[in-house]
Amino acid sequence: MPVSEYTVNLFAVDYSLKYQGWSFTSEYYFRTIDQFKGADVPQLFDHGLWLQLGKFVVPRKLQFITRWSRVVGNSGTLGQNDESADEIAGGLVWYFRDQHAKFTFDVSYLTRGPINSAALDVAPGDVGWFCRSQIQFSF
Repeated sequence: MPVSEYTVNLFAVDYSLKYQGWSFTSEYYFRTIDQFKGADVPQLFDHGLWLQLGKFVVPRKLQFITRWSRVVGNSGTLGQNDESADEIAGGLVWYFRDQHAKFTFDVSYLTRGPINSAALDVAPGDVGWFCRSQIQFSF
């Protein structure tokens, strides 16, 4: 029988700084997943962080970025053991309507896929390079 219900508790702290064309953004989070109904799954716990540094090479238009993230915990193995996964990335962001619309492209290296994501074509344990692009609009 598949899991029909569970509870997620998440605590995250974010920090961002911008100065003379440079930007720094970071986050640290703690997450528990428990109270599973429909299957015998133990309480799962993971925590992680990401750090991103950016520099505008064309003011307010084109920004180069670099990012590092890490996830550590047992949610990827459904409580069997703790594992960690790292992502290292570099890319660019082109703002074409000030902060209201932007295109992002990055190339990333994943040391071990921490999730199962059809959208990213990543499975738990995957290792290797991948490229992403995204268009974002805000109103």
